[in-house]
Amino acid sequence: MASPDKAIHRKLQRARRLLAGASTPGERRAARAAVDRLSRRLAREQASPPLDWLQTDRPTPDAPQLHRKLDAWERGEICARRLQAWARKVVDQQLMPDHPPEHPESIPVELVMVLSALEAHGLDCCHIPQLRAFLDARDPLDAWRRWFTFLASPSAEQQVLADVAEAV
Repeated sequence: MASPDKAIHRKLQRARRLLAGASTPGERRAARAAVDRLSRRLAREQASPPLDWLQTDRPTPDAPQLHRKLDAWERGEICARRLQAWARKVVDQQLMPDHPPEHPESIPVELVMVLSALEAHGLDCCHIPQLRAFLDARDPLDAWRRWFTFLASPSAEQQVLADVAEAV
């Protein structure tokens, strides 16, 4: 069976051929309306891919599982690239829950999202204590406040470079 956008694309091509061969104003208006309608429909289909391939019955990694991953990273058993690949696979294969900040499960979800983009956040294994502190916080709202402060602060590498520049 053809995918929905392939079927729409075929119909759009047919409508365009009808428009090109239309000989009366009424035929042209009808064909133009069909082309416009099918073009909008195809754009909608392509803008929002179907979510049926996402796994919704799979649990989001919890704090103990994330601690095991952080421990393995800290011990050098896995590298940052491998940790990021694991987190990306989790994020890419399931519909992540959207918990409010006061919900305790919002923190593991955020941590998985951050690990999936380690290089974008400029994080490396020297930031494991901050990652753990966020994960282990008892008060989620306080944890989020501290987390955003941490993310907004210069990275450890930038801080070292700034200290060296200041000393010179």
